[in-house]
Amino acid sequence: SPGRCAVRYYDISLNLSPDTVRWVVAPPLEVHERRRISRGDDVNASALTVSVHAGTHVDAPLHFVPDGAGIDAVPLERFIGPALVHYVDADRFITEAHVKAIPFEGATRVSEMARTLVEGLLKHMGVRAQVSVRTGADPITLDISGRDLGGLIGWRGETLRALQSVTNVMVGKHLAEGERIIVDVERYRQRREHTVREIAMRAARQVKMTGDAITLDAMQPFERRAIHLALEGDPDVTSSSIGEEPERRVVVGPRKPPEE
Repeated sequence: SPGRCAVRYYDISLNLSPDTVRWVVAPPLEVHERRRISRGDDVNASALTVSVHAGTHVDAPLHFVPDGAGIDAVPLERFIGPALVHYVDADRFITEAHVKAIPFEGATRVSEMARTLVEGLLKHMGVRAQVSVRTGADPITLDISGRDLGGLIGWRGETLRALQSVTNVMVGKHLAEGERIIVDVERYRQRREHTVREIAMRAARQVKMTGDAITLDAMQPFERRAIHLALEGDPDVTSSSIGEEPERRVVVGPRKPPEE
């Protein structure tokens, strides 16, 4: 109906039978006839012998940790939200090799939650783009790729900065203290860091020539950090940040000789 978002559900349940694919050392499901009318019993009745790990299931912490929680103690909220689903092509048994082949790199509950969130935001903005989690990145970094995404970056990255701020606010309760999500568009941050490093080098050369400090334009935190890193090994100049966000700036000045 109007005003509502359609939700698509995927059923990943496995039918249970003696032939259901299972972990290599798990016993198969067995059906035992207990009572049969054909043998003179008043009803037909059967019994099942089955591993608690048969079919689609969740392994409780107790399965791996001696003092871990049982499945009855795991909050239901843990199972609500984005998830990584991987298809295992196995005829009878799932082995350790199957598990090791699953591409877990970069995929965490928080990263998948953030990726899904950004995908939804872009859809509502009418932006056609792909969102992926950058492998091996720390902190968690979401890469947005597509065509004509300049508007998503904005003047000196202001629109991208706003998108990143909204993302962190919306997933903030799931982040550890001090943890944050980085959102990047077509490697803009990498290109911008290269640009500000060149700015830093030009400023350093001018400071050395004139002896006067230079105050650069207001920059985002990652840009200021790139400048500080670019100049930290220069014995003739220093860099420091002044002001308050969003007008915080970097000052490049001559390094004072040590007092004797």
